[in-house]
Amino acid sequence: TFSSPTEIIGKTDYDLPPTKEESDWYRECDLRIMETNTPEFNIIETLHRLDGSQAWLNTNKVPLHDQEGNVTGIVVSIEDITEKKHTEAQLQEVTDRWQRIAASTPGLFYQYCQSPTDPTGKFTFLSDGCYDIYELDPEVALQNNSMLWELVHPDDLPIVQQFITQAFTLEAIWQTEYRITTPSGKLKWLQATATPCKQKDGNVYWDGIILDTTELKKTEVALRQSKEKLRYFFEKSPLAAIEWDADFRVVDWNHTAEKIFGYSKAEVFGKSNSEFNLVSPSAQDDVDLVIQKLLAGTGGTFSINEI
Repeated sequence: TFSSPTEIIGKTDYDLPPTKEESDWYRECDLRIMETNTPEFNIIETLHRLDGSQAWLNTNKVPLHDQEGNVTGIVVSIEDITEKKHTEAQLQEVTDRWQRIAASTPGLFYQYCQSPTDPTGKFTFLSDGCYDIYELDPEVALQNNSMLWELVHPDDLPIVQQFITQAFTLEAIWQTEYRITTPSGKLKWLQATATPCKQKDGNVYWDGIILDTTELKKTEVALRQSKEKLRYFFEKSPLAAIEWDADFRVVDWNHTAEKIFGYSKAEVFGKSNSEFNLVSPSAQDDVDLVIQKLLAGTGGTFSINEI
């Protein structure tokens, strides 16, 4: 160990804590600078300390000359950038983790920036999901945001742009749906969600995700059509059709049921069988048994020729 800087004077690199590999690198660099008479700046290199820890250095080396201009040595300035390197490494770790999450998650992660002078805003980050969603290279789309807007369905574009402008004022979590037509001609439904973060300069950065909800929309349409068909057959059925909830209270009652039983839908809605005379007293026990089987999930039938 050295108790003062003066003890280092006269020592070589090999007498100091750096490893042999580091010392070899220092000497190679020093020799190159003296032989070429050319200074080198911002040389990033490592240094092993006495305690075994590793430091990171930003070094500048300039040739030193005598009165005749001959190179006699070098002048070195060193900045300890160890903390900066550790911060960069931590940041890189977070970035790598974020990229792994983005790559393994369906959808497009994005950042959108709005400023007081430009409330329309622009995209400042697009994940690789841009390929899957928009069929566009994210780097190219970042350079030319209009490529993204040109894909939005003409009927949805004014609504989305107005929504974005209003979001700048509200500064609240927002979510919207819209359609796009991809370069290959596919029509897609997208859902965009974002959370705002306002900066001191007045800019608002939105961190969000865009999901392809096309298949979900198709399912919703099919379900709606199925319900419409079921409603049609329910209302037009020549048989009495009754819908009960889990407590066997009437939820729906078609026109044929009104004719057969003599009660309007309004009269029986929300009522249980015991609250009105749906069947004759002699058949009530058999009907109750069927109800119990239905509640148990086993199903059941019972035929009666009187009510």
